[in-house]
Amino acid sequence: MPFAMGAAAACLPSLPDVLEPALHPNHRKFFHSVTAFAALGYGLHRLYKWEAEDDWQRLARLVGLVAGAAYLAHLTRDAFTAKSLPLI
Repeated sequence: MPFAMGAAAACLPSLPDVLEPALHPNHRKFFHSVTAFAALGYGLHRLYKWEAEDDWQRLARLVGLVAGAAYLAHLTRDAFTAKSLPLI
């Protein structure tokens, strides 16, 4: 399990660039926005508070937390570039 979570954490930070490929310098739209960051942050908070009842739910919660954290890490790095993040 730790190996799988490590692999997911290594691969999932590129998800925003899969959703919005960098085909031109101004490729950042909704999936690279402050709005997406806030919505995902709220979703992660709700997921963190969720009390899973069985093993499958616990696994889904863990995968969701790892994927969401990886996505937020990508957006955080993008926020500190020259282009930053658009509002929407």
